[in-house]
Amino acid sequence: MYKVLFVDDEALIRDAIRINMKWNELGYEFAGACKNGKDAIEFLKENYVDVIITDVCMPFVDGLELSKHVHEFYPDIKVIILSGYNEFEYAKKAVKYQVLDYVLKPVTVSELSELLISVRDILTEEKKKKENISKLKGAYIKNLPILRNTYLNQIINGLHKEQYEYEIHKKLEELHYAINGDYYKIVVVMVEKAEEFLQTTPRAKKDLPSFILFNILNELLSRQENSIVFQDIHNNTIILFGYKQESEQASKINEIYNECKKIIEGSFGLGITFGLGHKVTSLTHINKSYESAASVLEYRFLYGGNRIFDICDFVKKDTIKNIDISKDIKRLLLAVKINSIEDVKTILHEMMQDLRKSQMTQSKVYVYLQIILFELGSLLESLDSTEEDTTKKQEEILQLLMKESTLEDLEKVICNYCLYIAGIMAEQRDGFDKRQAIIAKDYIDKNYDNPDLSLQTICNDLSISMSYFSSIFKKYTGETFVEALTKKRMQKAMEILTNTSLRVYEIAEKVGYNDPHYFTTIFKKYSGMTPKEFSRKGKRK
Repeated sequence: MYKVLFVDDEALIRDAIRINMKWNELGYEFAGACKNGKDAIEFLKENYVDVIITDVCMPFVDGLELSKHVHEFYPDIKVIILSGYNEFEYAKKAVKYQVLDYVLKPVTVSELSELLISVRDILTEEKKKKENISKLKGAYIKNLPILRNTYLNQIINGLHKEQYEYEIHKKLEELHYAINGDYYKIVVVMVEKAEEFLQTTPRAKKDLPSFILFNILNELLSRQENSIVFQDIHNNTIILFGYKQESEQASKINEIYNECKKIIEGSFGLGITFGLGHKVTSLTHINKSYESAASVLEYRFLYGGNRIFDICDFVKKDTIKNIDISKDIKRLLLAVKINSIEDVKTILHEMMQDLRKSQMTQSKVYVYLQIILFELGSLLESLDSTEEDTTKKQEEILQLLMKESTLEDLEKVICNYCLYIAGIMAEQRDGFDKRQAIIAKDYIDKNYDNPDLSLQTICNDLSISMSYFSSIFKKYTGETFVEALTKKRMQKAMEILTNTSLRVYEIAEKVGYNDPHYFTTIFKKYSGMTPKEFSRKGKRK
């Protein structure tokens, strides 16, 4: 129900109105009656009403003065004037004070009831409008962060570049933002070590690291003028700066970076990377600053994160030259083949450094890496391993490469791949060498009685160089070929001397010596005795 205050200096009229009007049926509550405008003003200080019905001529404060007061201090209250004066000046003042209706006395209960019904309808309609406006305001406030973010993303993506500068500022003011300056600059901020953080916080949502970063920067910059913090469609935190002097702004950005890095590393174990775009002189061109800030972060792939990248520090992409890595690949493959771990690491690191110095894009770097991987894959396929194992390893390496986000990480993956291949080659080479040594030992056991048996003979049969054979034979037997052959011949000679009565020249022939004197010399050197002395000693036993 709506509340009504009746103001008239005649008591009979006040009582008649109070008693005869069917207030409840009309949708009203009779809040009270006052004998003049002065009392009514006092009444309003303590009580709220929706409608005032007032006479014009009253002592102290008349109806028009009361209407003026209500218009100034209670603009939502509807005022109806009842007057016995059909004066134009009264009506004119009533209009000025936005009196809802000006009714001439005498007025009947029926007439007044009809008037109050129309006033009630007006009040109900206004109430609905207020409620709708209140709902709209509530929805606007609730959705303000979304509206802000949407509009800011529109301007950094160039959707309002055709507008006038003042139109963008006006819209920002509507969104409760104020930013000014001779120059404007975008900083794109990326969160680092997000995967490590999520692994230690398994129930956390994927976008939690980005949310943490945004809130830290929003809090830090809320105390500073001419800066706006929001998120782009890629969930990166964006800072829009307005400023006058470049030197002051550079110092400010460094300060913000260091402060944010200290908080996010110390409290969450995360890292941050700043990408600074070109400065522009108008918000209508802020999309160019955003584009350059996003593009400079591509160098994060080459140099790693947790640092500040300024677009002004890098050359234009169209000046980047291709580099020739063919010689380096040959050096790398050779180091892998001979299992030189230090050379593999050094050569690969030098190749990655050359790629960094070239400042080429990530996509171009991947072209070079694919060439390296292709050559390593070909080397792996040439080894004595199954096709299934080779394919599986290559797929594993590709999956690892796709997960890594910096050239440093990719270098580690490729280095491990090189060392994996080098290890297989070394293992297979060791197995081959061992087999060659075993074959040589067996060859000696079967052909020791051949006087023409020599290092050259066995190397010809094994199709291997004498120098390489000598090194692997020594490695796996602990003795040279000549020592092994002599040992075998002497052991066999001792066996014959012990078990037979053959003469020395006969024994010499049986163990591969044409010259018995040379045999005797070798035998004495090996056993400390001549063959005859060894035979007599053996027979006495």
